[in-house]
Amino acid sequence: MSSAILTRLNQHPQWSSVRRVIERLEEQGFQAVLAGGCVRDALLGRTLHDFDVATDARPDQVERVFARTVGVGRDFGVMIVVEGGVSVEVATFRRDGPYRDGRHPEHVLFANLKEDASRRDFTINALFFDLKSQSVIDEVGGVKDLKSQLIRAVGQPDQRFKEDKLRVIRAIRFAAQLNFEIEAETWRAICRSYGQVVQVASERQIEELRKLSDSPYASYGWELMFRSKLLEVVLPELNELVDQQTRLWQRSLFFLKAAPMAIPLPFVLSWFAMVLTDGAVDVRRWLGRLKASSIELERAQKLTRLMPLLRSEKVQTGRKLSEVDGEDAVWIFLLWQGFLEVRQEKDWGQFNKCLELYSSRMGPDGRLPSPILKGEDLLSVGVEPGPMMGKILAESYWLQIEKNLSRTELLGLISKEKLKN
Repeated sequence: MSSAILTRLNQHPQWSSVRRVIERLEEQGFQAVLAGGCVRDALLGRTLHDFDVATDARPDQVERVFARTVGVGRDFGVMIVVEGGVSVEVATFRRDGPYRDGRHPEHVLFANLKEDASRRDFTINALFFDLKSQSVIDEVGGVKDLKSQLIRAVGQPDQRFKEDKLRVIRAIRFAAQLNFEIEAETWRAICRSYGQVVQVASERQIEELRKLSDSPYASYGWELMFRSKLLEVVLPELNELVDQQTRLWQRSLFFLKAAPMAIPLPFVLSWFAMVLTDGAVDVRRWLGRLKASSIELERAQKLTRLMPLLRSEKVQTGRKLSEVDGEDAVWIFLLWQGFLEVRQEKDWGQFNKCLELYSSRMGPDGRLPSPILKGEDLLSVGVEPGPMMGKILAESYWLQIEKNLSRTELLGLISKEKLKN
């Protein structure tokens, strides 16, 4: 187990800087360990992102050890150490004081590693890795839960959720990211605590929904959101639609499960609205209440505007989505294909062909290639600037994906005016 963690760590480009931070603290007589998500992901063989270091060194002591530090959360024991051009979060072991706002403790008390593990949210996030002994430190049964594929609250789940009310959504988001079950008592506590999420800032709620939507098992996460009644609090309009159309809801989740890529949150919500209603529902109201970004609102507006076209059964509908280009066009085309299958309760044959085609075109990053033609290419073959240029670019992108045509072949078709009509 330890050798597997070290292998994962050594493969990361930032690890040498993080390792130096740990070693410097140890050289000064402090305990320093990797903590939380990076340990969990290393044990699971997942891609590592941020590294968190936990230590018994106080913030002022961390400042004395390192030349460059930033006290981003000094009162809570959190410092940023800049080492080798890499920013490493270093947090002092702590116990949390009372939570008054349902999200943050009023103050903290510096403590030891065991106490620090006991105040964390879920057992799989309360693991530490000691570089000196090359061993995992597990005070709460996190390793066992990783092996059992369980999301379990540390200690009493009701207390954990009362302290930080966002944790009820986080539990479901982790389940969707990892395809883990939620431990029975933790799940019952979620179902008891769902109403408390109303106290959490909208910006924090939507951030968790974005991560859920971007998860490999997003359909599982959305089903848990409905079953736990969290959807009733976070997205009451969608919850009402689901209550009325449970059969279509299940088929819409199947689509998300089958999709070959993560679909952005605005498109997921628009997809649900499109499937579950007979008329267009503008999900911008939902997103606006959750303080969505301007880009997310624009994407929702794009789908709302195209809704009548997406409801068409015409064979050429996909090609008529000419006002959309690039990656958004792919998502919208998939939504259209899926919509026809869901509403007509077909056998998913055409949709599966569509998925197979797009999957064969995807690169190692899981994305489709960028359009190979640009506006200047069209200018070179006599296409005048204007609305027609946008339509030709969109049409050429579809041909690039569907027929795997090259730049030369596409320009040849445009030169022969095959794409100008």
